[in-house]
Amino acid sequence: MKTKGISAIIWYVVAIAAIGFLAQGKFQGGQLFATYGLEEAVFCNVYEFQSCGLQKQGSIQAELTQYLFQSPKTLTCGYDKCIITNIISKDPSYADVKFNGGNAFSLSVPYTLNFGDNLALGSGVSMILNYDYYNRRLAWCGGSACDAAVTGITVIGSDKCTFTTDKSIYDKYGLVTRQPGVSSQSYTVPVGESIQIFNGQQFICGTKFNQCASDADCTAGHTYLYNGLGAEASAGTLQVYGCVSGGTAPTQEQKDVLAAEKSGVTSTSFNYGNRCQVKNTVSVQCIPGTASCGANAVCDISTFTCKAAGEVKCNQDRDCGAGEVYDQATKSYYGFACRNPGSLASYCDRNLLRKVDCKYNTECPASFYCDVGGICKQSVNPPQACPNACCEGDVRYFDKPAPPGQVCCPGGQSFASTLQACTASPPPPPGALGIFEMIVIVLLLLGGILIVPKLIPQR
Repeated sequence: MKTKGISAIIWYVVAIAAIGFLAQGKFQGGQLFATYGLEEAVFCNVYEFQSCGLQKQGSIQAELTQYLFQSPKTLTCGYDKCIITNIISKDPSYADVKFNGGNAFSLSVPYTLNFGDNLALGSGVSMILNYDYYNRRLAWCGGSACDAAVTGITVIGSDKCTFTTDKSIYDKYGLVTRQPGVSSQSYTVPVGESIQIFNGQQFICGTKFNQCASDADCTAGHTYLYNGLGAEASAGTLQVYGCVSGGTAPTQEQKDVLAAEKSGVTSTSFNYGNRCQVKNTVSVQCIPGTASCGANAVCDISTFTCKAAGEVKCNQDRDCGAGEVYDQATKSYYGFACRNPGSLASYCDRNLLRKVDCKYNTECPASFYCDVGGICKQSVNPPQACPNACCEGDVRYFDKPAPPGQVCCPGGQSFASTLQACTASPPPPPGALGIFEMIVIVLLLLGGILIVPKLIPQR
């Protein structure tokens, strides 16, 4: 039990430390790795369709008559629509009917009656006919409009195509923007039309950035300061960070999205606001913490220029350069360290690490080479002059190093910025023949042997 209690305390401390670390990253301006909470997310509303249609409810066979003591003599449509599809019999055959008390006419099918319309027979006439009857229906269609007469799910609580509502469900274009609540008002969807209704669901469709208000907010967390701005070094240049504004806030119309279009909207996010990012790239003379200034100077962290070691202020040894550098004039290796770090009297100091006979073969007498440890040793087979672009470190040849800042590629026939860049085929040495030239020469020789004798007249 005691062990479990100690473990619980340890995990509690770890959790508190993690929360503190995240909070620091959240509220510290200019952090390299920004985090965003839900309060910075852009939400889009998902809409769906509700459609009104006339749905067939059934069929009826009706008998009408005007004979004495018989009824009924009138057919009245008690549904939203009645369509007479067939007349089984008509007596007499010339019988006429009247629509809503109008003039008599000979009935033919199909014939449509709306709610409350009626057909009346004249005296001494009887008729048997079939008709289909329809009622309006409000149907939920999902992400796209549908034919509510045959598809969709009936909206519960609706009175045919009418539902109770209030004015707050409409947007400025007259579209229904949310499900209606309890109200004494109502709205009727016209037959054959659809409306858009907010279904209460949302999804994240973008991000609002707000981690900076000015360039000064983007200095924290960076390795260097350049003209008061945060900066990072890369390939001999400085990437300077600042507060950049980008994008525009989406309108409410842009955030009102039909469900069927949801996938298309998420691929185009609404990203806007201020954020810390690279504003420009600056070429500098040197990068602090490197040996880019040679053996007699260091890179000033405040100006990114090479200065004499004693003139450069420092806070740590790394500010004065890393590793060791070779001074060919004195045949010595030096390192740099920070004296009185962090104080007003701080400065970079050069320290002698070791003296050597050589670093390159060319620093040794004829028939000697520079061995490991910087010692000139006599060679059994004296090195020859380097025939290629560079032969640095090759015991067979005197050193011919690559230009400053570059390396010799394998084989010594070319040089590049890095070994990884040595991918292209090296050019042939001056005066050497390529494969194509050799093939051409061979073909010319064969032609001379096989063809030329045939061209000489035989005696």
